Amino acid sequence: MGATLCPAALKSCFSFPSSVNPTPCRRILPSGPLIIVAARTFSDADPCLLAPLEPRSPAGKFLNRVLLDDRKNFPFAARKELLRVALRREEASSIKKNPNLKFSDEAFLYRRIAQLKEEECRIELEDVIYALILHKFLEMRVHLVPRLSQCLCNNRLEILPRKDWELESIHSIEVLEMVREHLNSTPCYRPNCTIKESWNTTQIQRAHLHNLYHASIFYGYFLKSASFRHTLESNLTTNHNTHHNLIRLISNYIGFGRVKVMGREDNSLKGYVMGLKQETVEICGRFRSMEAMDVVNRHCCALFGEDKKDCGEVAISFASVKRLLLEAVAFGCFLWDAETCVDCVCVLEDNTLL
Repeated sequence: MGATLCPAALKSCFSFPSSVNPTPCRRILPSGPLIIVAARTFSDADPCLLAPLEPRSPAGKFLNRVLLDDRKNFPFAARKELLRVALRREEASSIKKNPNLKFSDEAFLYRRIAQLKEEECRIELEDVIYALILHKFLEMRVHLVPRLSQCLCNNRLEILPRKDWELESIHSIEVLEMVREHLNSTPCYRPNCTIKESWNTTQIQRAHLHNLYHASIFYGYFLKSASFRHTLESNLTTNHNTHHNLIRLISNYIGFGRVKVMGREDNSLKGYVMGLKQETVEICGRFRSMEAMDVVNRHCCALFGEDKKDCGEVAISFASVKRLLLEAVAFGCFLWDAETCVDCVCVLEDNTLL
């Protein structure tokens, strides 16, 4: 069933914060082509979005065309599509709840029609979420890496230009430090190497690269969720008058699973994350909706291939590993934003999986 809307909520919903930090420092650089060495060369003028995942619904295909032809009006188009989907879901729900159909001969048929409508709406919502993520990348003039099956040549993958600065600029200084720690802990990445050394290649199994990319999406999502909780808990500490109202407002997001470190509480984001209890960390790192989880799984399968038994190795430079994982972290951050925006208009299905 669709959510109750107000103009102010819709306006803030589609303002799309682009980072974990509400006020990031961003430098806009001239756009350049995305080059897969020895495979293909792409530019911003190409009549395609280069995204691994193709839309399955009319809404997704329409929003893709808007991204290509009329990007400045994309937020308006996305909001319009979400309102239409919300109306369709409400119609399907009303059919299932109609008491006059319970004892009619066509009851089963009507219920099946309603189920099909709800499934179509869910696919449309997933496509809208993915389009919102694509929009954020395109606003940075960064292309998502296309399907590896289209990019590999002689089992070698190189991604140019690296776009590291753009992908790092969406984060605050605190978050960027944590992202770099995540990269440094990756076995196939070599930190603090020279420019020349960064282009040395390493052999890695495609399945392992798939898992690293998937885990980095989770990490980006976790950082955005933890930052949101950190901000809200800080406001709870400083705004005692609105304490009870704010608790009710954020009951779905906060579990207050804090512990103190060394007898005192560290107010930095990193200290906050280090002080979280294990169950709270799991809440922050879990996708809130089933639609978001499906988007991530489908995106990763489209990028790396659906055959998880493919254990073939690829040669990839340390620079390209960094580019790929930075993209995944940014994808997780943007997914959190897109999921929040969509849920404000059309309520998503809660993720009940552990």
